[in-house]
Amino acid sequence: MISVLVATYNGEKYITEELESIAKQTLPADEVIICDDCSEDKTVELVSEFIGQNDLENWKIAVNDENKGYCRNFLDMVQAAKGDIIFLCDQDDVWNHEKIKRMTGYMNENPRINALFCSCNAIDGNGEKIPSPKNAGRFFDGDRGTVEFFDPESFVGRSFIRGCSMCFRREIVPYLTSMELKGIMSHDWLISFVAALTGLCAHFDAALVDYRCHGGNTSFGERKVDRDGLIKRIDALENSVNGHRYIAENADSFKNMTVKLKRKIEKHIRFEEKRIDFLKRRSILKAVPLVFSVFHYRCYYGGMSGALRVLAGDIVFSKNNVGNE
Repeated sequence: MISVLVATYNGEKYITEELESIAKQTLPADEVIICDDCSEDKTVELVSEFIGQNDLENWKIAVNDENKGYCRNFLDMVQAAKGDIIFLCDQDDVWNHEKIKRMTGYMNENPRINALFCSCNAIDGNGEKIPSPKNAGRFFDGDRGTVEFFDPESFVGRSFIRGCSMCFRREIVPYLTSMELKGIMSHDWLISFVAALTGLCAHFDAALVDYRCHGGNTSFGERKVDRDGLIKRIDALENSVNGHRYIAENADSFKNMTVKLKRKIEKHIRFEEKRIDFLKRRSILKAVPLVFSVFHYRCYYGGMSGALRVLAGDIVFSKNNVGNE
């Protein structure tokens, strides 16, 4: 059984095109669950009309009683899904018509893979293909059909998988507790990390999603270096700490967890707590340990140029001090 989970919020501009691409799959989903997070536009109306006009009896839409945020919205839907293989879907992308068939086929041929994600093409607000943004990562524009595997250590401090490109097995659902994750470490990071800790997490280099790049999505929104930006940076770090702490506290549940990996996770938690402390207090003394930890900053982007960029960002953002509020 195959489930597709769609999270919506004020998505009236693109939602119909996204739903059409799911409905036209060569291997149809057995259930499609759409959960709206208290939209203030016509998203719910458009989704309901689409389901009714196309007689999609196995499609359901629900509306949250309160705004949960996209991460908890997805994780709560995961718990409700009945599929053996579960796909996640954003509200503004477009799926290749072979996406479910090709990814499910590969999962069925490789039972050790707990999560599989595909490559993406970048499109603009009008649906035209564009060069992938500089911060999009390397899983764009590929279509070689190759497969790459990732060990659990790859996910300590790093999130490089987009939820709209992934599917995963029902077996890992019990590990996916509903929690608040924002910023870089979100639901897709948690799913990927758990998949690697319990089996295999793999990238299938086939461009099966047209990923819409615009200011309204969560991945490519503009980052403002002001007080609000600082608060968001701290919030993202605190959620990252909570996510890593959840993994560390449940270490005994994961067959691929090692003593070395657990220590690495605990070290990363301490490092991000130092970053939070510096951003909140803006003390020169608090900055010194971070400067000496510059090599640890490499975990975010894998190189020194990225490490220096993040460290410089902390220093710049800290000028908008929030104090001990």
